[in-house]
Amino acid sequence: MDVEDGPTGQFSAMLRKCNLGMKQEQYLNVPVDFQLAHGYAERSKVELRMRGKSWLVHLKHNPKTGGRSRASFRYGWHQFCVDNALGVGDTCFFRALRQGSAAGGGEDHLLKVEVRKRDGSFLV
Repeated sequence: MDVEDGPTGQFSAMLRKCNLGMKQEQYLNVPVDFQLAHGYAERSKVELRMRGKSWLVHLKHNPKTGGRSRASFRYGWHQFCVDNALGVGDTCFFRALRQGSAAGGGEDHLLKVEVRKRDGSFLV
């Protein structure tokens, strides 16, 4: 499996209340540089992989000033958070493992996830 290195091959996010709120309101914004590098404007979903399991997460596209849309993890993100007991203050590290064609709806885009819990321990 190819791991993509470089500044647009990975990103991290410290989780806040808005990332972990009620099921229908949870989201995680994808950094603009990362979403542009990976064609998220044309993708509908990504696959998150952690600890030998996978979660399919749908991308929601929100219009933003300047004509570019902003992508965020939405449907499926809640289940990923619940299954991994994520909480406010935990940090998720996302790394692109496979860059597939965005024309296929994003099914080929795989992100490896590592989590550092608020207390400094890592989920393994």
